[in-house]
Amino acid sequence: MQVFKAVLHSIGEISSTEEVAAKVNSVFEQPLQIMGWSFDVRGDRPHAMAISRTNPDALLTIVPATHAAFRAVRRFPKTLEVDTFRMKRCVADAIASHYPVRRDISGAPLRVIVMVPWLPNNPNNNILRVVAGYLAGLNRHPDVEDVLLLITNETATRADSTQPEARFDARSYLSTHQNVAVEFGAKAEQVVCAPPPFQDGGNVAWHLKLLDSFQPNAVFVPNFEMTSAHIHGFGRSCATVYLQTSVRNRPPYDFTRYLYLGERRTIDASHIHPDRWHYHTFGYERFGAGSALSRADIGVGETDFILVSAGNRLEVEINEEIGKIVAQTMAKHGRVKWMLLGTQDADKIRANLGSTVAGFEDRLIFKGYVKEVGDYLGLCDVYVNPRCTGGAVSMALAVYGGTPVMSFTGNDAGNFLVKDMICASPAVYAAQLDRLAGDPTYLATIEQLQRTRFNDHHTIDASVADLVGHLKAALQDRRVA
Repeated sequence: MQVFKAVLHSIGEISSTEEVAAKVNSVFEQPLQIMGWSFDVRGDRPHAMAISRTNPDALLTIVPATHAAFRAVRRFPKTLEVDTFRMKRCVADAIASHYPVRRDISGAPLRVIVMVPWLPNNPNNNILRVVAGYLAGLNRHPDVEDVLLLITNETATRADSTQPEARFDARSYLSTHQNVAVEFGAKAEQVVCAPPPFQDGGNVAWHLKLLDSFQPNAVFVPNFEMTSAHIHGFGRSCATVYLQTSVRNRPPYDFTRYLYLGERRTIDASHIHPDRWHYHTFGYERFGAGSALSRADIGVGETDFILVSAGNRLEVEINEEIGKIVAQTMAKHGRVKWMLLGTQDADKIRANLGSTVAGFEDRLIFKGYVKEVGDYLGLCDVYVNPRCTGGAVSMALAVYGGTPVMSFTGNDAGNFLVKDMICASPAVYAAQLDRLAGDPTYLATIEQLQRTRFNDHHTIDASVADLVGHLKAALQDRRVA
């Protein structure tokens, strides 16, 4: 039994995401052997194309609904991840067939779309602030004629949806997104949001109208979201789609026609041909700064040596490993304290640390998220990052504030930190932190090296200048296959 084919045949003429979910669930209620189910994309593609011609919005909802049904069944086929990627490619190809192939844009001025599928209703969310920073940076660049931040909203459902992984209509949050864009220097009208599938004329139809009215010739997809089914479509109509990604966050299927970020970690040649790799430096916009807060205002003494860890995942990322490292430093240096900025559950963090900080509990400072996050980080002495992936935004804010940042290998901050501050093991990390806490001259030297490296390559304007160079080159030779 080929599940995707069964799902495709069950769709028919429907008009809501709830109906799609119900149809998909009805397929999974049949007495079939889950482990024997398979997907045959080659055989299913013609039927997907046929549905796309009559009801393209239905296709947008098939993959998330099918994945949710798999999770509800609780027994996963071994090939689930691969099969889901195949389904996504089949859907993306079918959606792309609606997009016209443009042949008259070589050498034209840059008109860029920054594309994300969805954004949360939180003005302090790092993802929102990164994309707003790129929107503002592209808007400032003299070679960019116009730019939009596009929220494709294709994964949204109605607010009263009973689906287990329902996402609300991002249009309800549009004012939040626009306010952040304005804060960074863009215009409110440069943030646009599509309707969810089946609503207000349809999601696919809305994107086609935007294509006609805005006439983009380049699309920039930030590192954290590669899932839009519209990426292939824009790839047909634009000179390039630039995927700012890494080994840890690759698109779910090969984009052989697109520019692609090559970076320090090795990318296997089977995914994208090396000629398509272009190293592009990540950039970060400063925010949460300029409040004139003092150390006394944030509750620390002038002679304290403040270590800081910040983020919205501290309850998951702070553990015994980083606790042991900090405790060793506290044992050697009596003025060291540790601020955990962004704490939501201090008891959970204490439980994660266990006995590693026994005897030093009074030197832990728990603080929730603060609007002046950039200033808080700048008033600390060393940022200590636990082992994690991503999470580079708060570290970039620390660099802006003149605070040296330490990290383990394997996260995005490795792009802008100096070599001595990227540690391969807990022992190396502890030795380096001990040196920073005990040698003010060395601390100042590291801060200056870090600031210079960051300012030269990783401010949002430096990053955008690099990005625009790649986009212009693609536009000049129309890099589409």
